[in-house]
Amino acid sequence: MDIAYKQKIAEIIFENIRDGIIMLDRNYRILAIKGSVEKWTEKPASGLIDKYCTDVFHDITGICPHCAAKTTFETGEVNITTQKGNLKDAIYYAELSVYPVNDETGEVIECVVVIRDITERMLSHEEILGLYNEATQTKKYLEGIIEDSADAIVTSDINGIITSWNKGAE
Repeated sequence: MDIAYKQKIAEIIFENIRDGIIMLDRNYRILAIKGSVEKWTEKPASGLIDKYCTDVFHDITGICPHCAAKTTFETGEVNITTQKGNLKDAIYYAELSVYPVNDETGEVIECVVVIRDITERMLSHEEILGLYNEATQTKKYLEGIIEDSADAIVTSDINGIITSWNKGAE
C-alpha cells in the first residue's frame, strides 16, 4: 500500500467515527481535532488547532487533576476514564480513551484522545440503581411490618415445612 492510499483510509476512518477525536502533543497543544468535539467545547473545531486543551476544555489554570492524557503521557499506556460534568445546564458523562503515539525510541510524543458521550447509558444505570434502591427500601419496610406485627405470620414451602415466622408467632 502506498502512503496516499493509507492517508485516504485514515481520513475515511477519522471522518466516519462519531466520537470526538483530539490529537495532543506533550505540551497539551491540539494538533488535530474532529468536528464532533464542538459539542463538548461549544466552539468551532477549526479554531481549536494549535490551542492548548487546558484553555479549551477547562476554566482552571494548568492541567486538571483528572486529566486522562496526563496519565498516558506519564505511563505510556492506554488510559480510559469516565468524567461527569455540566454542559448547557445539563449533566453529561463522557468516556475518554487515550492512546499513546510513540516515536522510534518508544517515547510517548503525542496522544490521541477519543471522547464518547455515554450520558444516556449512565443515566439509565442511575435510573436502574434508583429503582433497585426503592425496591430494597420497600422490601425492608414490608419485612419490618411483618416482623413487628402482633399477629402470627408464618411462611412455609410447598411441602408445608415452616421456613420462617415473626415475633407474633413465637
